[in-house]
Amino acid sequence: MDLESLYGQHYSRMVRAAVLLVRDLPTAEDVVQEAFADMMTREPRDPAAYLRRSVVNECASVLRRRGAAERVVLVDVPWGMEHQVLLDGNAVIAALDALPPRRREAVVLRYYLGLSEKEAASAMGCAPGSVRSHAARGLAALHWTVEELRAEAEAYLESRSRADRSKIKLSS
Repeated sequence: MDLESLYGQHYSRMVRAAVLLVRDLPTAEDVVQEAFADMMTREPRDPAAYLRRSVVNECASVLRRRGAAERVVLVDVPWGMEHQVLLDGNAVIAALDALPPRRREAVVLRYYLGLSEKEAASAMGCAPGSVRSHAARGLAALHWTVEELRAEAEAYLESRSRADRSKIKLSS
């Protein structure tokens, strides 16, 4: 498979996966471009598997560098951001973002990209059993977090509904 056809088949899919791993589009595009640029100097036996592994490894590197920077720079997050996430409809992305990196990688590779455990293990550089464990724990955490966010949203909407009803009663 030549690089041009590999690019046509996998670029957008790899960018979408990288966005889920690094949490922003420009960085994800840079990661995937780096992986394709690296492929120009190499001839791997399985180009698609090599590309996936390169993208996952570069995403991990980006997150390590970002983590080091975040430990140095303290960012003040305004209260109520979690409600903005609910209002924007990104609860699953927020829950995915809260997962530890290896669990997030396993969930994205297995369930977003649809890779087998063996393919995901190759991309992550670990055993298939580790992928199975990371993915199961990641899915359990996602389920719990999304359910928690759903309950918060329902409580918020119920409180808004009660407030709206009391305004109607007062004005009648």
